[in-house]
Amino acid sequence: FWIREAAEQYEHGDKLDFRFADMAVFRVKKPVVKSFKVPQAMLNPVRIIPWEVELLGSAEKGDYFIISLADSNGKILVQQKAAAAATATGALEYSGAKAGKYKVTLTLFSAKGEKYHTAAGVCEFVNP
Repeated sequence: FWIREAAEQYEHGDKLDFRFADMAVFRVKKPVVKSFKVPQAMLNPVRIIPWEVELLGSAEKGDYFIISLADSNGKILVQQKAAAAATATGALEYSGAKAGKYKVTLTLFSAKGEKYHTAAGVCEFVNP
């Protein structure tokens, strides 16, 4: 995609060229999770697990996240609710985790409870 402005439009004869590469234009009807990040490893005793999310599309008033921590057997140990936003950070509070790999899942819901999108990351708790 390339835009060029003609020199005669500017008093000093300046010429402007705009070049855009690797660009995509798209539309989403519902917001989706573009990225969801949790630490890959943390030293025990773990008390909080930080998370960061970026959405593609706009979250509407009342949309929310449910963030959960599950052990290797899939048992949910703790859940947290947070207001959805285009970019958000938070911390999932949990103590008493043993060494091992845990799955942190973020699910985006509409204000009416409709499930929009889910993303997950794995965090390993390591004993010092």
